[in-house]
Amino acid sequence: MHLGIPLRRAPRAAAPRAVPGGWRWIWACAACLAAQTPAAAPDQAVPRSFEAGYDVVGRKFGLSLKGRVQANFRRAAPGARYLFQVSAGTVGLSEMLFSTELRMKSQGLLGSGGLQPLTYHYLRLGYKQDEWRLKFDWEPGVLEVWKSGAARQSGAARRNQNLLAGPGGIGPGREARESGAVQHALHLAPGDLADELVYWIRLMMDLRGSDAMFDYSSVTRKGEWRRHVFRREAEEDIETALGSMRTVRLSLETVSPDEQPKERRLRVWCAPDLDFVPVRAEFLKRGELRAWAILREHRYLD
Repeated sequence: MHLGIPLRRAPRAAAPRAVPGGWRWIWACAACLAAQTPAAAPDQAVPRSFEAGYDVVGRKFGLSLKGRVQANFRRAAPGARYLFQVSAGTVGLSEMLFSTELRMKSQGLLGSGGLQPLTYHYLRLGYKQDEWRLKFDWEPGVLEVWKSGAARQSGAARRNQNLLAGPGGIGPGREARESGAVQHALHLAPGDLADELVYWIRLMMDLRGSDAMFDYSSVTRKGEWRRHVFRREAEEDIETALGSMRTVRLSLETVSPDEQPKERRLRVWCAPDLDFVPVRAEFLKRGELRAWAILREHRYLD
C-alpha cells in the first residue's frame, strides 16, 4: 500500500545524536523493523525499497529521553545489491545531554537465497566512540572483523578484544597479519546467517507465511554469534501517526553464545499492509519497560 506521504528530512547540518544505552534498543525499537511465501519467487519475496521514520522514547539515568530513528532499505533486480542504512539521534532537550551519533550500514547481494550480506559497518561518534567493520567472504567461508584503531594495538590485545566466536556458524578467530583483521571460519550458508540489520528484513519476508516461530542466527559487529527467536503472539490494532493499522504482535528473545537468554526483551508490532514493517516496538530489561517507538512516517521508493 502506497500511502503517498512525503518523508520529512532533518537538516543536513545537524548530525543526529544517538540516544544512550547502546544501539540495541534504539534499532530494535525502530527497526523498519523461516519460511518464505511458497507462491512467491525468492526475489519477489524481498520487500520493496522503503524509508521509515520512528519517534523513540527511552529512560536513562532517571531521565526520559526522546529520539528519532530513520531507516532506508533499497533493493534492485535479482542478482544485484541491496543497501540497508539506519541512523539514530536524540531530539529537543535530549540532544543537549548526550553528543553521540550512531550509523549502521549493511550491503550485500539479492539472489535465489534472499539477502546475502557482504559488508557491515557500525559507527558511533561523540562521547563514546566505536567503529567496527565486517566482511563476509562466502566462497572460502571467511568472516573478517576490523575494529577502528586496531593498527595501534598489539596483536595480543586485538585478539583478546575480537575473539568472540560462538557455537555453530562461526569458528575460532585468528589474526590476519596482512589486513590487521581477525578472521573467523563461516560454517553456515549465506541464507542462514545475517548481520545486525539483515535479520529484520528476513523477518518481514517470513511473516508472509503462517509460521508461529522464527529463528535467525546473526553476527554482531564484534564478530560474536547471536540467535534471535521471534514468536507470533496475536493480532492487534495499533494507532500511529499514519492512522490505525492492523498488526501482528511478536516477542523476541535473543540468545548469547553460551546459549543463555539475554535480559533484554523486545515486543514488536508489524503491519501486513506495509510489507510487515514494524510500526511499534517496546524494549524491556529485567521485565521493566525501558524504551518504546512508534512509526512516524513511511513511503515506498519504487
